[in-house]
Amino acid sequence: MAAKYYTDPETKEVIDQKLMQMASLFANTGQDSTLKEIKEAYRKEWKLMDEIAEIDPEFGKIIRPYADKEWTTLTKS
Repeated sequence: MAAKYYTDPETKEVIDQKLMQMASLFANTGQDSTLKEIKEAYRKEWKLMDEIAEIDPEFGKIIRPYADKEWTTLTKS
């Protein structure tokens, strides 16, 4: 089954906004960012990916191929 992202313009618009927010998180981190700030960016990214997966589970699988317990543990600590 094709992801709604590719077939429904409204879904694409909502997801694109969330993807832009995700990109912005990391555009605003840099060499001077603390580990705490970087982890917070990853936590926010994870939350946005959860929101995207709720809207379109198929697209959610595409953007989060690395979902595993180790990653979850790293970003939630």
